Amino acid sequence: MVDPKAKEFGNYLRNLRKNKGLTLIQLKEATSLSQPYLSQIENGLKGIPSPETLRKLAAPLGVPYEELLHYAGYLEGVFVESSKSIYSSHYFSLKRAKQLLTKDGKLDPKYREEIDEVLKTDTSLSITTENLFEKLEKFVDTATDWTEVMNSGKDLFYFNIFNKLDELSRKVELASKDILTLIKDPQFSYNGHKLTVDDKKRVIEMFNVLFPEYKSVDQDKSERDS
Repeated sequence: MVDPKAKEFGNYLRNLRKNKGLTLIQLKEATSLSQPYLSQIENGLKGIPSPETLRKLAAPLGVPYEELLHYAGYLEGVFVESSKSIYSSHYFSLKRAKQLLTKDGKLDPKYREEIDEVLKTDTSLSITTENLFEKLEKFVDTATDWTEVMNSGKDLFYFNIFNKLDELSRKVELASKDILTLIKDPQFSYNGHKLTVDDKKRVIEMFNVLFPEYKSVDQDKSERDS
């Protein structure tokens, strides 16, 4: 039987990984932890990772080691100020999500299933896909006692829901970008392999061969000058 706390923590780690644009293969290479083990952690099948494992995950996931320790339950009543700054940043996440993920002020139906998966992890807050933004705006506006939020055990739930909104917002933003912008993204990868600068040049050259009529004036000038 899967421990609910381990599953929730696994969702938190998965959200961090996806927000960094990393695949499990890339995270494996960055941490020397096996891909199956990482997958099991994210699915709550290995319990809460040890502090040593969390230390390996911290840098690749882009979060302080102490933050992982806190959310894993190793620190009690610590990390209050850092958590406060994290939650404060959610105001921007919420504003961006409202711009990108809504229709007529409500969550776009095509995102409801993914959001609902997170909401189902804690139904005591009565947050639904219908009142999502209203409830989260109220939380951001009124949640100033961060110790109380953490002690209530709701901090991880809120972290996961805001990270899911960030993930979906990022997907929408990427989908609206020109393919050259995507290729130049530092996290751009192919089949789990992060592309080097030379790799990206080869990709662009192939596009120029396939679609010469779309080549930009700047590209033509660069080639003539080289």
